[in-house]
Amino acid sequence: QQILDHCQRLIQVHSALRGLAELLCVLIACVLFVCLLDYLIASPGIVRTTGLVATVVLTSGVAWKRLITPQIGVVPAEELAAAVDLRFPELHEAVATLISIDSPAATSSESGSVLMRNRLEQYVQSQIGNIRPSAIVERRPTIKRWGLAAMSILAIVIPLLLWPSGSQLLLQRFVLPFANLAASSN
Repeated sequence: QQILDHCQRLIQVHSALRGLAELLCVLIACVLFVCLLDYLIASPGIVRTTGLVATVVLTSGVAWKRLITPQIGVVPAEELAAAVDLRFPELHEAVATLISIDSPAATSSESGSVLMRNRLEQYVQSQIGNIRPSAIVERRPTIKRWGLAAMSILAIVIPLLLWPSGSQLLLQRFVLPFANLAASSN
């Protein structure tokens, strides 16, 4: 149970990190798209408002689906145990053998000797002691999402560094769609 609880905590941490990375990616992609559209077309206020609302809705949806919902839900212990079984098949076989030996329906010839049972119990305990929850819960999807989020942050920082006044104007036009601001082409 301790291993399963640790796996559950790792899953929650990884899902929170992945959700935050996806939230950043969607938010930055929406802001960049709406600002680029405003730069190319010099959109009227209603189009900029639609872009702002769409950004808020998409960001809220991703936050709910990828960040909040996984933190509320709990992975059933059966699924976690199945993941452990898949990752450590030799442990699964040893536990299945131990259960069949200890079952009341087992005959004396099926149950084997006491020495064999003790060795099998020791083997199972040592295998359980060697299980690392980080080997069950993969980090690769989390790392990929954070790489994508880092590239998204870089994509929004580059225009701010290379063209600060124009970028700030586009962001102001994005956040305040009906403000009386100059078009970015001016």
